[in-house]
Amino acid sequence: MPLQEILPELASPDPATRDRALNGLRRLGGAEAAGALVFLLADPEENIRIKAAEALIAIGPEAVEPVGRYIVHWEGPLGTILPEVLGRLRVAAGIDLLERHLSEPDPKVRESIARALGRMGTERATKPLLELLRDLNPAVRIAAAQGLAELADPQAVDGLMDELADDNPEVRKAAIDALGRIGDRRAAPVLTQIMIDDPRSEVRLAAQDALRRISSKMVAPLVRALSTGDPKERIQALATIVSEGKAAVVPLTGLLTHANPAVRAAAAEVLGLIGDPVAIESLAPLLTDAEGSVRLAVARALGRLRHVRSAERLAQALHDQDPKVAAAAASALEALGEIAVEPMFQLLTSQSADIRVRAIAVLGRLRHQG
Repeated sequence: MPLQEILPELASPDPATRDRALNGLRRLGGAEAAGALVFLLADPEENIRIKAAEALIAIGPEAVEPVGRYIVHWEGPLGTILPEVLGRLRVAAGIDLLERHLSEPDPKVRESIARALGRMGTERATKPLLELLRDLNPAVRIAAAQGLAELADPQAVDGLMDELADDNPEVRKAAIDALGRIGDRRAAPVLTQIMIDDPRSEVRLAAQDALRRISSKMVAPLVRALSTGDPKERIQALATIVSEGKAAVVPLTGLLTHANPAVRAAAAEVLGLIGDPVAIESLAPLLTDAEGSVRLAVARALGRLRHVRSAERLAQALHDQDPKVAAAAASALEALGEIAVEPMFQLLTSQSADIRVRAIAVLGRLRHQG
């Protein structure tokens, strides 16, 4: 049916007639059909409003300009359907309208506004989303955090970090994910603390993923530089990674499974220099790595991580068939001091005479009166 024949039916008082006209416009498509469909966004029948929104979204970019023109004259409550259209079509002209309705009484509407703003792809949406991030309703705060994640605007970092203390774990998770997507290093220290201290395991895992996102792009190439033969590059890369501190631990542990043994050894070396005991359980499996150079780097690294778990893992490394690795483990145990005494006592009953001798030697070097 031609467009001119469809248009009169849009004003029919009969919902079925308007619905038929809507279907005809959807089949026609294009900017002219979209220009007629926009009037059905205010239809008294909800199902027609929904179908009109779906039709406009299906038309796509050609519907952006007609929708932008139409919303300039929008009056009354917003509802959830119009924000959906504005967000799906990324109608930047709709940001002002959405911002004017941030105080809508219905939290479902505020939630739909947050989702729409997040899809806009422009920094202009950051400010209203930060306002919604402080909403009293947790579902709205979650939608706002998710919207900020879509925008990935560094200006949102401070507001998102404020939400890391939210009582609702889902809000904390959404804020953490947004910080990971933005990738700003300012968030790394507090995310590291959350990864250790948060009472909810899903929040701790989210913090771990966010830290990996924040640091991996920078740390991975630097660790690869450590595996090169150029001493100058190695020194520069080492200094840069160590300066990152705890923020570098998660991406470094990810590199411990790298196919290149030089990268595995370099990652272990830096984890030891950073000195965070959280890396112990990631390092320990590499004490059985097929490459002696990797086992050697891990033994040295564990000697720098002052924790009884390091001593327990190093005690097993005294069994290594490579005398260099076994010697490195013994030196590392000596560096750990008194926390290595008990694991060494346990080895005095080993069935292997070589192990008993190595344990006695370490205990002698520790000079512990007990």
